[in-house]
Amino acid sequence: MYKKGLQIPVNLLQLIALKRRLLLEHPKIPLINKSYNIMKKGFNGERTIDYQLRYLNPAKYFIFHDIRLSTGITHFQIDFLLLTPFLNIIVEVKNIGGTLYFDPVFNQLIRRKPEGKEDVFPDPTFQVERQKSQLNKWVIENNLPIAPIRYIIAISDSDTILKTSLKNHNISKWIAHHWVVANTIESLEQHYKKEMVSQK
Repeated sequence: MYKKGLQIPVNLLQLIALKRRLLLEHPKIPLINKSYNIMKKGFNGERTIDYQLRYLNPAKYFIFHDIRLSTGITHFQIDFLLLTPFLNIIVEVKNIGGTLYFDPVFNQLIRRKPEGKEDVFPDPTFQVERQKSQLNKWVIENNLPIAPIRYIIAISDSDTILKTSLKNHNISKWIAHHWVVANTIESLEQHYKKEMVSQK
């Protein structure tokens, strides 16, 4: 059941409004368009994952989209958080096209575009590990029952090709194309039978 459903982010709405109000010749238009395109692509990726999450049994999950929580002086954001009586699941959405190579040696994500150009990104596993740690800290700070926390990195672009080295194949347990996200979540849940938090 959705407790905080998919909504267009305020920042994206602000950019849409700003684009309508500025003249095309304005010197900031290229910067605004770049920010707009990045945010719109990210939101479209989240919309793709939101569609897949609707395949889950709504009676078993509390789903929160785009939550921002505070731990002391820092804040952290989670694309989707799924709560169950048995465990909590973080779903981080990545809408990156091309061929993605997860390099375990240098902990980086290399994206090769069709024209051959390569870009490098931080390994998103470190991002979700940090989110997991911060969520656990937030739960403790708020005196809430502690349940196991797992995560999934959901790749929302259907044309993305995923690659890694043979010894790094275990990443398939937490990195998944959008069309298997619901199955991956249900498989995760099978390993947790002890109720940590009541439905109430």
